[in-house]
This record gives sequence, C-alpha cells and structure tokens, in this order.
Amino acid sequence: AETDGALGGGNEVICLQTAFQEAGVPCVLASLWEVSDESTARLMTNFYANLFSGRSPGESLTLAMREMTSEPPSRWSPFQVYGLP
Repeated sequence: AETDGALGGGNEVICLQTAFQEAGVPCVLASLWEVSDESTARLMTNFYANLFSGRSPGESLTLAMREMTSEPPSRWSPFQVYGLP
C-alpha cells in the first residue's frame, strides 16, 4: 500500500542500521555516537583485517576492540555489529 510519508503503525525506521537491514543488508557495523576519524580508522583497519582472515563480524569487532584497549574506551566502545554474529 502507498503511504503519504506519515509515521504510524509501529513500522517506522528507528535508526540508520535498521534502514540498511530492512533493505536486505545482512550485517551492519555502526557507532552509537560520534567518534574521531583517527581512532575509527585504526579500529576499522583492525576490524577488516580480522574479517578478511575468516572471522565472523562479531568476533572481528571484539578482537579489533581488544587491540585498542590502551586507548580511552570512548574511542572504540561505541561500535556494534547488527545482524550476523
């Protein structure tokens, strides 16, 4: 059914990660709050190195976070994997 863009019925998009998942993306890595580009780049480099070595997205993120524990948690803790484990 067509809609006029009005919200209602409980089917609204709650956040950007939900929009991606509703569109069929099986796994989304997202931040809960703004993080510096520099620390995000380091985390993502570690995350993708782990992912490309055959680990799951969840395990890849966990390992990437552990590699950054010498930094303040606010630089690596807001990231979460939604979807695949």
